[in-house]
Amino acid sequence: MLTRQEQILSAEIAVAKNPTPYLFVDFMTGKIELRAQGRSLRSFSIKKISRSGGSPFVAQTWEETEASPIQIPERAKMVPGSGEETTASVSTQNPWGPKRMPLDYDLLCKKNRLIGIRSLASAQSRSRITRWIVGGFRQSRDWARNVFGRRKSGYSESIEIWLSEDDAQLLFWSLPKQFDILILNGS
Repeated sequence: MLTRQEQILSAEIAVAKNPTPYLFVDFMTGKIELRAQGRSLRSFSIKKISRSGGSPFVAQTWEETEASPIQIPERAKMVPGSGEETTASVSTQNPWGPKRMPLDYDLLCKKNRLIGIRSLASAQSRSRITRWIVGGFRQSRDWARNVFGRRKSGYSESIEIWLSEDDAQLLFWSLPKQFDILILNGS
């Protein structure tokens, strides 16, 4: 147990030396945190997590190279000279903030690794039956993407993390340009 703690602390010290934010993914506690110099800036609860490929580890650091949305959300467009009515309609659509961020996205990392962030329907937005249907659709859609899409891509390691809709959008909105990801395995 002490050896495991020592491995975790030494891995975090190596990442926390740099003042830039990093992601901290803990399989055991089911949390994903945005941290800077060892301090938690934001914390999100993981609903579901799965890992494929790679060898067993206690703590591992991945380097993110690109955050790639699976589907880019619609943005309200304004054409110059279109009038006050268009301006008023765009301003009521929350033109800035986390609600405009994608629900599902991939964090592509060096050494041919992938972290997929997926969203489940949040409890506040829908009834229980609708959440169940939307959640089932999203999980089956993601399963189909894995079966038909990943065979060609061939990532050496991948982790899929399911968050609530709000958490997935807020996490994407909070991500810096390039960052490290410290992953703590439960085993």
